[in-house]
Amino acid sequence: MKCIKPLTLLFAFALVSAACGGGDALSAEEQELAQELADVLVDDGAPMNDDQALCYGENVVRELGQDQAESFLTMNDEREFDDLSEGDAEKIAESMADCKDINAIWEDTFTDAPFGEEGTQCAIDYLKDRGVEALASMMTDDDAMFEALSEACDLGFG
Repeated sequence: MKCIKPLTLLFAFALVSAACGGGDALSAEEQELAQELADVLVDDGAPMNDDQALCYGENVVRELGQDQAESFLTMNDEREFDDLSEGDAEKIAESMADCKDINAIWEDTFTDAPFGEEGTQCAIDYLKDRGVEALASMMTDDDAMFEALSEACDLGFG
């Protein structure tokens, strides 16, 4: 399915407003890591522009710390999020939502979804109703979230 990869990427990169509105400056090494996170996000086709992605990367480094952010980057490379705690998933999702409106993220993610107009709108509405919590949930238990989404919108996967 066309939307599954962008959704997975979104959830994978799925992280607070300090980078967009001031806050603690990052060290050169932390800034490099933030840029690496941003580059991966943009290169993987996440629905964010370069500035939004950098905002996200900086937030991830601030919220998780350098070691955990590096670990998160490795998890993403391997698409292995089994060890991601719910707390870290929430921080990641909030960091992303602080850089781009969560509703716009859902709309952009599903723009070309193969669900038909009604199914696509249902999926967008379902995820908008759940906001950042849906993003965090998909990072820690994407099978359950996809199953609930499929059932709620009769999408035929999950």
